[in-house]
Amino acid sequence: MDSSCKSLLAVVVFVQFCFILWIHSWLMRNTGDEAVEKKYVALHLNDGRMGNQLFHMINGYAIARTIGRIHYLPYEDRFRDLVVQRLKQLERVFPAIKRTYVIDKSETNRTLVKFANKSCCVYDDPKRLLNYDDKYLLLDFAWVQNPRYFEGMIEEVREILEFSPSVVSEGNHLLDMLKLNSSSLGNSHGISFWDRPQQSTLCIHIRRTDFLERNISTNMMDTVVAANDIARGMVSFYLKGTFHDGLFGGGVLH
Repeated sequence: MDSSCKSLLAVVVFVQFCFILWIHSWLMRNTGDEAVEKKYVALHLNDGRMGNQLFHMINGYAIARTIGRIHYLPYEDRFRDLVVQRLKQLERVFPAIKRTYVIDKSETNRTLVKFANKSCCVYDDPKRLLNYDDKYLLLDFAWVQNPRYFEGMIEEVREILEFSPSVVSEGNHLLDMLKLNSSSLGNSHGISFWDRPQQSTLCIHIRRTDFLERNISTNMMDTVVAANDIARGMVSFYLKGTFHDGLFGGGVLH
């Protein structure tokens, strides 16, 4: 092969190599990570107890999912340590909840967006946020307690709020103790208290802390009367969540 042919072949190989590099670069720009920039959305942190933090996590995650963003916890010094402590407690009970958020470790250039009139219970359609191109959005409210944000993803919420094995074990132990204590109340014709037909034990969680701390007047006897009516079978009610159906399952009890 003479020198001219060798030179021509070298040029052809070089052009092919450059073409391959260009194709690879074009594919990366149009189908790779550079084409899909991650975007984030957050709510203000709050100093609420476990129930409010749980609402915050699930609703924040649901809002983010609705608009194709990632739920992040903003860098806000005021409640940061408290929220991190609450999250550790929540994750012990619901391990999967840690997949619903990321923590902002430093100040970011975020865009503050008015949302839900800063109300805990007013519903504001998250889809209106789709028009924002900003990488970080911070919704201007902290208390979010409206289930409409996650009503379209109940099954996923159930999975997120799956109890950890240790909590299930603790719960089973408490139930066993409850059965033991109930049976000690006496037998009827050789049948234990727990195993009697139509016999059960009613547990009621009464939330009074907010009322006491804020000095809101309440009538405790109304709750006692209502509990007794339920226990005697005088009323029917719809129970959201049972041991068999799981969270958000339900049935009519008499």
